[in-house]
Amino acid sequence: MGSLLEQFLREEVNPHVRRLILGAVHEHELRQDEAQRRFEFNRFEVTLDFIGDVALIEDVLDPGPSGEIRIELGEFVGHVSREDYGATQQGDY
Repeated sequence: MGSLLEQFLREEVNPHVRRLILGAVHEHELRQDEAQRRFEFNRFEVTLDFIGDVALIEDVLDPGPSGEIRIELGEFVGHVSREDYGATQQGDY
């Protein structure tokens, strides 16, 4: 099954999700006007904490401690940026 991060990357990350997350990080780098950005996807919710420099990934199907992971923001962005990860989709949004 893999780690929670691997599951998120495999099940949720597609070109649309990748653009949303990377766009939010880029926007923050330019404007630095928000402390956090939160995304709700199909199975996972992701909070980008720009002040704490972490990404929080939460599995909505597992609300307990085992259903969340915190990862350094730069590392998370690196994983999301890789195009060999991710969900396949029929079309692009």
